[in-house]
Amino acid sequence: MVNNKLLLVVLLLLNTSAFSAENISPNQKEIDLAKVKCKKLGIKEKTDAFGLCILDAMSIGVPTLPKENLDTPSSSWKYKYEMKDINGNITGKGFVQFNISKDENGKLIETSHFEINGNLNSSKFDATNKAYEGNVLYDIANQTTREVFLQFSPYLNENITQDINPQNKFPKTNFPVYSYHNDYAWTFSSELRENEMINIKGKNINAIKVVLNGFRPTGPGHCMFAQPGIINIDSWYVPNTKRYIKQIIKQFHCPLEMNRLLTEETYELIED
Repeated sequence: MVNNKLLLVVLLLLNTSAFSAENISPNQKEIDLAKVKCKKLGIKEKTDAFGLCILDAMSIGVPTLPKENLDTPSSSWKYKYEMKDINGNITGKGFVQFNISKDENGKLIETSHFEINGNLNSSKFDATNKAYEGNVLYDIANQTTREVFLQFSPYLNENITQDINPQNKFPKTNFPVYSYHNDYAWTFSSELRENEMINIKGKNINAIKVVLNGFRPTGPGHCMFAQPGIINIDSWYVPNTKRYIKQIIKQFHCPLEMNRLLTEETYELIED
């Protein structure tokens, strides 16, 4: 529970007047620096998220902001999907749809529909997974063909600085046993980067960028010929969209040929 003094600080920082703040005298320079930090994260001013971000940046010690609520009757996101090979040729394209809903036990689940057309083969399937929140890396699997599609931290939102930070840089993982990603020797690490302007749906958007890097050694039982040994993922988020707005997943050959690209996949939001 936030005490009265801290609540008054929040109200002062949000430029509200519900209470008198005449007895509060925070260091203005510290507040200004905190505001700059929170603006860089893309959090809108005069919101609860902005006020709590400032307090967190000032290390005042209020409770962290709850994650953006996924607990809605239905939430849906549609992405344009594209896969490229080592030469930059498009080998597959189509769309992917993600939906959040509740199962019969009241738990949040994510259902996905993949419809991808390729030069050599196509992939059309549906899958159901737990709705993974926070710093996480997981596979969505086509159970028929055993083809897997990586997803990195799709639901970060306002709690991005709590989910991705130097004390919490190693993501939780969940992969099927037959996936090349299911190897105990993999080392994954995520990092929050500076904001970037990216073009989504014909508009330039100031988005928060998060990257993930993965590595595993070469050898029997680990990375072998034509298998991924290095993974680089770039992901972009905006506070008013529950799921990432763009994600680029690059998988490279074993470290002995670390610059040899295997696949590059791009998910770009087109409907939400």
